[in-house]
Amino acid sequence: MNFEQKNLSHIPGTSWAEQWTHLKERHIRSIYTNSQNTFWLDPDNIRMYLENIQGDYSKVVDKQLRTINALTGCSVLDIGSGPGTLAVPLAKLGCNVTVIEQAPLMCQALEEYRIQQDAPPIKIISRQWEDVTSEELQGPFDLIISSFSLTMTDIVGTIRMIQRISSGRVYLFWFLTLPSWAEMMQELWPELHGREYYPTPLADCLWNVLYEMGIYANLEVMESAPPVFYESIAQAAKIIAKRFECTEEWQNKIIHEYLIKNVRIAPDGRILVGREHRSAIIWWDNHRL
Repeated sequence: MNFEQKNLSHIPGTSWAEQWTHLKERHIRSIYTNSQNTFWLDPDNIRMYLENIQGDYSKVVDKQLRTINALTGCSVLDIGSGPGTLAVPLAKLGCNVTVIEQAPLMCQALEEYRIQQDAPPIKIISRQWEDVTSEELQGPFDLIISSFSLTMTDIVGTIRMIQRISSGRVYLFWFLTLPSWAEMMQELWPELHGREYYPTPLADCLWNVLYEMGIYANLEVMESAPPVFYESIAQAAKIIAKRFECTEEWQNKIIHEYLIKNVRIAPDGRILVGREHRSAIIWWDNHRL
């Protein structure tokens, strides 16, 4: 966590909700480029992401599912489901799953993943969270989850909406420390795009927003997430350049040179980029509030 994030709470009259909004808006401004949001428009990137959640990242997914401990037949809302990381396994367990996912290619990947896993149908609402109404969702839901998808600047409005449609447990998975790609962005963004990169608010801010709202949530620290593996420096440089919205050869050169100095080699010969990071599970049960 950077120094400014840790000390923002000392600004007189600043609530945790205001901090969340400020940090989110600053983050969004810092990452804006003319080619913004092209990474998740590339089918290859989504395919690689789906392969990762079934490979190196599968231990994290298994831990999330054990924590959720969903019962067969329960109704589940997955906010920002991606390619079905949790939604498909939950549907396969016999849950009635609804997802909100605005990226069309993610929705397509989710459906393909569902078919591959022979899971029951999943209701997909392909719009951003802010545009969905509680009436359209047809709650209440026994279980509401959001796995690293809290992109909203209005976190209080989001939590209020969740509370209106929840009849049970809520699980928010969020970053406790900066992931390796965010640390890399902090180092490279000024060279690549001519300005500072500011990260998203972390789990401490989220928990305190809930506390301000009278929701006394549990917070559990997850095991370290695995580092990202690549087959070669060239492959890593190509993928990272896409994620960092780089289109010029001089930008690609900066990334390649950075990787040469900072990668590690795994015992199997693959390339490791970045370090492990920690995430948090923030959850509460509306039956007990």
